[in-house]
Amino acid sequence: MLIDGYFEMDRVDKILYWARLIYRHMRWMGESGKDEMGVFDAKLIEGFRQADPDIDALMSPILTYVSRMWLENPAEFLSKANAGMGTPYAVDKEIAEAKFGMRTG
Repeated sequence: MLIDGYFEMDRVDKILYWARLIYRHMRWMGESGKDEMGVFDAKLIEGFRQADPDIDALMSPILTYVSRMWLENPAEFLSKANAGMGTPYAVDKEIAEAKFGMRTG
């Protein structure tokens, strides 16, 4: 699941990595005629935790970033994602209110 060099990435690049991965999976769900939010389940977060034991520290900014990519209200988006995964992540206020573009690479 992780690309080579993941653990050498800085915090921002890790957030972008996971956000893009989630976004891609949401798109695939939608293109398959399924609810995009269905990607968020207990198996997803457990897989993330196996790949990166420190992922919980990144999930609030990751999910907030994905909410912005998905053009959804961050609080509503995180509420749905948390319900699916059984998690308590909060909106990352800095990302929710930021004026920014995506890094490319």
